[in-house]
Amino acid sequence: MAVGAKDKIDRKLVSLYAKVQTNNFDLTSKVDPDKIMDSMYLMAMNNKTHIEISTNLIHRKSNLRNIA
Repeated sequence: MAVGAKDKIDRKLVSLYAKVQTNNFDLTSKVDPDKIMDSMYLMAMNNKTHIEISTNLIHRKSNLRNIA
């Protein structure tokens, strides 16, 4: 598989981005890692709770069908 610009638009973008220079002198992170981990934990707990509620509802519906 070849990597590279295949048409005029891609060639133009490559030439534009080749001229861009970035200077990242600040090596410290702008985001607190503890906040990221807390957010990931909250999202995981939210998803876990959603799955538990969904499976609980499915089991209740099947139990009601078995009774009727």
